Order: sequence, then C-alpha cells, then structure tokens
Amino acid sequence: MDESDKWSLRYSSLHKSNIFKVRRFNDVHTCPEMSRLFLQRYATSSAITKMICNKYANPKIIYTPADIMSDMKQQYGINMSYVKTYRTKEKALELLRGIPRESYSKLSGHLYMINMTNPGSVIMLHKSEDGRFMYVFVAFNASIIEWKYCSPIVVVNGTFLKSSHKGTMLTASTKYSAVEYVADLQAFGERERMCIVSDRHASILRGTSIVYPEVSHCVCIFHLWNNIKKQFKKNHDRLREVFLAMARAYKIEDFNRLMQDMDNIDKRVRPSTDYVYVVMDVEQRRNIVCLQKRECSCKRFQVDEIPCPHAMAVLDYTHIEAPKYCSAYYTNQYFKKTYEVPVNPLPDETTWDLQIEVLDNVVLPPRVTGKSGRPTKSRRKRLYEYLYTETVTCGLCRK
Repeated sequence: MDESDKWSLRYSSLHKSNIFKVRRFNDVHTCPEMSRLFLQRYATSSAITKMICNKYANPKIIYTPADIMSDMKQQYGINMSYVKTYRTKEKALELLRGIPRESYSKLSGHLYMINMTNPGSVIMLHKSEDGRFMYVFVAFNASIIEWKYCSPIVVVNGTFLKSSHKGTMLTASTKYSAVEYVADLQAFGERERMCIVSDRHASILRGTSIVYPEVSHCVCIFHLWNNIKKQFKKNHDRLREVFLAMARAYKIEDFNRLMQDMDNIDKRVRPSTDYVYVVMDVEQRRNIVCLQKRECSCKRFQVDEIPCPHAMAVLDYTHIEAPKYCSAYYTNQYFKKTYEVPVNPLPDETTWDLQIEVLDNVVLPPRVTGKSGRPTKSRRKRLYEYLYTETVTCGLCRK
C-alpha cells in the first residue's frame, strides 16, 4: 500500500511513569477492500459477504450460490465450495434483512405500535402454550372504514412464505378495489349480498364457514377450469371456449344451453346445481326490464349493478338519468372514500415507548423440522400454469 494509506498513531508518556497515553489515532483505511483481501491467504465467507451484499439489495433479483461461485471464479480467481458459498449467501441476507428468528421477539412491539398509530385496528396474536408463534391477524382501521364503500365480493387467496420458519400468508381483496383485507366477522361484519370467492381449499372453506356461516362461497373460475382440464384432458381444448362463455353467461337459459354443449362434447360433464318494459334486441329476442327492481331478463342489470343495453334503452325512452340506476360502488365519491383514510406508518423503533405487558409478551419462533436435501426457493409450477406463461416444446422435435 502507499505511504498515505498507512494508519498513524501519536502518543506520549505520562509524567514519572511507564504508562503511555494515545494522543491521536488514525484508523481509517483508504486501500480498496480487494487489496486488503488478497493480502490474506484465504478469502473468508465474511469478507466475501461484504462484496456480494449489494446483489441482494433488490429482492426481485435472483442471485444463487452457483452465481456466487461463478462470479468469484471469473472476477477474482477464488475457488469456493458450495457449503461455503451457501453460508456466504445466508450471511449476506442476514446482514441486509436481519435474522428471521429474532423478528418474532419484536412482533409484540410492532403490533402494539400499529394499534397506537392506527387506533381502531383489530389485531390478534395467538401463541402456543409454550410461547411459540402460531398466527397473527391484522385489520387496519382504514380498511375497516373503507370496506363499506367496496363491493361485498371478497376474493380470498393464500401464499406460502419462503423464510426458514415457513408459514402461510392469507389475504382477501374486494372486487372494485386494490385495498386488501383479511375477512373477520369482528373487524368487518357481514353485509347484504356478500359472497366469498376462492379456490375452495379445504382450510379456507372450513374457516369461512365458521366466521361467515350464512355467506355463500363461490369457486374461482381459473381454479375450476384447471380442475376440468385435469379431469378431461382429451377434450379440454374444445371445452375451454364453451366453459369461458358459460362462466360469463348472465341468463339461466344461456347457461343451460352452453352446459348442454359441454355435455355433447364430453358426456361425463354435468351441471351444478312495477315498471316493466319489453325490449327487442337486434336478434329480435324479447328482454324484460323492471326498473323498480333494477332487473333485466338478460341478468346483467342485477349482477353488474349498472344498466345493461336493454335497461339503457328503457332509460333513454323514459328520459330518466342513467346514474340513478348505477351502484354507488361506481361513483367517484365511493372511490375516493375507499382511500381517504390513510394507514399511518410506524415511528422509528428507537422512539417506541412500550408498556411493561408488551415487553413481557415474549414470542418465540415456531418449531420447524428441517427436510433433507437442498431447500426449494420457489413453488413448483403445475403444467397448466406454464401454458399461460410460456410455450412448452418437445425436447426432440422442438415443436
């Protein structure tokens, strides 16, 4: 290194003693990190961790141990074993994002501060008898207030967590809003014409039947179609167009007709279970519109809660303003109210003033039994998911 790069020390002896006192100490290294690294005989995992930390700053970037081994070899000529490389990656993640098991000890404080910064929120933490984390429920007060301005159609979905302690995150979203909710009777209550849509997973069915026993539970069209494809592989290409048209049918007559078409394709398919005006469409079919009940025989008026073309013809004929027959969920007023209550951010952790009962509420990480072999980092996709994202080709003929 250069003379200017050396650290310096200035000291003086104390009066009438053999003790020296440091007057000035310059410990700033100006040498590049790689220069100091190659002075050592081995590149430790801690040293390499500092070199690759920036690779994990963006969570969307995938940087595997194999990538680390390749980069270290090409750029610096360092040969690393897979075990050492994996340990380096884990250290880099811990340095940037912290240690997952330690976050459970901070959970009580975070939940307490959420309730302090967002009064009226519903928060529930459940632990096992030995203090192990089981689940937590959070409903922000802003979401509870804005829920009444959203259509009462709740789509429930779950995803697995990739941390070392695993787990599942369950969320719910409304039809006309990006605001997410987790449905709970205490937090949101039950509303008229409310329904829940999911992939009908057994756990979701069981949970919703307990919390909302009177609310209808519908199946997601995408998941239902995937089940049909798996059961009727031979004819699923012909069934697809009919199935999607049937899913969008408003009239029972159209639904039954399309169901008969599916039955003709594959015999194994079976069906599941006063201001009145007559409007003739271009195909000379009779459509009955009742403005008092806001209904039309085409079913679009009552399902979409907005006038269908037949209802619009009646409104135009009677010189009635169409917005009067539109659902309030389509108005700018409801859209603004959906987002008018903010979710307040938490203050810096160093400023928290936690109560004794919060500090005494210790949460331990759940017990996890590790599986043999290298852990998977992403969910294995099924065949039908690849059909929507990429083209599957034969390894021999490339068709």
